[in-house]
Parts: sequence; structure tokens; C-alpha cells
Amino acid sequence: MVPDVAVGLTVLVCSVTDLKERRIYNAVVYPSLLAAVVWGVFSNGWDGLAVTGGGALLGAALLFLPFIAGGMGAGDVKMMAVVGAWKGALFTAEAVLLGALVGGVLAVLAAARARRLVELGRNVLISLVTLLYFQGKLNPFARISENRGCVLTIPYGVALAMGTVLAWFWRW
Repeated sequence: MVPDVAVGLTVLVCSVTDLKERRIYNAVVYPSLLAAVVWGVFSNGWDGLAVTGGGALLGAALLFLPFIAGGMGAGDVKMMAVVGAWKGALFTAEAVLLGALVGGVLAVLAAARARRLVELGRNVLISLVTLLYFQGKLNPFARISENRGCVLTIPYGVALAMGTVLAWFWRW
């Protein structure tokens, strides 16, 4: 029960700050991460430290490449490391997967709201062609977006928090 409450409070606070300010604060994630480590050792001894560390590493590792590519902020990565520390690797993998699905839905809604669905579709298609045909290398046929100065973003921490909540329901 303690891990569920801690994760719930952490992702709730992170979601609120991500929605309002587009930031996830270290002052939220670091104390929660430290508490997860202490709880893990307290409840399961040194084995708990391994479980906590493994979950935190997986939570961060799953989002490291999207972070490096500029698709999300470091706060999103740290928030999922906290989820991993409290809930373990399997739960965290489920939460990230479900969060990615929620993020896709939020991206489509944001694009529709901004009347940029065609641009979103074109960018997704270019990304798929690049990934599948060019094996991740630069696609020479990709065009630069017409809206260079107007980048459409979503608060991805909210999507990941929603994925975390969905992972709880997934396990019921």
C-alpha cells in the first residue's frame, strides 16, 4: 500500500506541474526516489535495494532514447525512474507502454485542436518510412515542417502518469 500511495502522490504532483508549467521538479522526484530506496531496504533487506534499483534503471532506460532524441524532458525520465523504484520493473514497463499509447492519443487531440492533423500524419509517415526503409538513417526525402517556428508539444509527464494509473487497473 505504501508504494501505491507514494507513486500516486508523485505522479499526481508531477502531472499538475507538467500541465501548469511544463516542468517536473527534482524537488518532487528525488525525495520520492530516496524514500523508495529506504522503503525497499526496510521492507526487503538488501534484496529490496536490488529490486528498487532495477526498477529505477528500467524506468529511466525505457525513456532514455526518446529523451536524447528531444521527444521528452529529463523530468519525465526521472518520474518513471521513481515509478520503477517503487513498483518494480514489470509494472514500470507496463506503465511506460500504456503511457506511450495515451501520449499518442493526446498528440492526435493536440494536433486536431491546432488544426495540424495532416502535418502530424505526414510526420508519422515520414518517421515510419525512415525507420523501416532507411533503417533509422536520415531520410533524404523528408521535408522540413512548414511550421518551423511553431512546435506542437504535449505534457508527456501527464501521459506517463495516466499510463501508470492504467497499469494499476490493468493488474486488477
